[in-house]
Amino acid sequence: MVATAVMALCSVSAFAQTEAGKMMVGAGTSLSLFSGKPSMTVDGNKQTDTKATTNLKLAFDARYFVIDNLAVGAELGYDFSGRDGDSEGTFIIAPAVSYFFLPNSNIRPFLSAQVGYAHLSSTSKAPVSDSKTTTSAGGLYYGVGGGVTYFVNPNVGLTLGLGYTSSSFKKDKVTTTLAGVSSTLGLTFVF
Repeated sequence: MVATAVMALCSVSAFAQTEAGKMMVGAGTSLSLFSGKPSMTVDGNKQTDTKATTNLKLAFDARYFVIDNLAVGAELGYDFSGRDGDSEGTFIIAPAVSYFFLPNSNIRPFLSAQVGYAHLSSTSKAPVSDSKTTTSAGGLYYGVGGGVTYFVNPNVGLTLGLGYTSSSFKKDKVTTTLAGVSSTLGLTFVF
């Protein structure tokens, strides 16, 4: 009986989630070993950080389907990275666009892109002493990616994605770039 209920839930017809006029709201998180390496350029001299980075990102988004399968909206997120006594916190706000494929399926692959503003707050430990330096700067953020949303019913979907993001910040003569690949697991609501 339980197996029958699970099969019924998984086979619910959910073909109308990405119609024009629908609204999609989502929340996602990623916890990963950041595959990118932060770099800093001072007076044209580029230095790449080789320390392992732990990365946690929380993101919320809202999108409106302007035509079937094409949604526009915004993403709001916070990204925290830490490694060997250093940490960065990045607040992100970005307009976003997504396109969904396979309109007659509960499993919907998609492509997505965002371009917007990011604000970085960074704390670095000095290599010789225990002193710490804190800086903050604003800059350009962009991301591209894709994934799949599995709609368990007409209003709820589970999303798994993979993407590349980059943020670039400049303060005085120092440019800091955070870029890399990460995976995302999220929950999506359609109404």
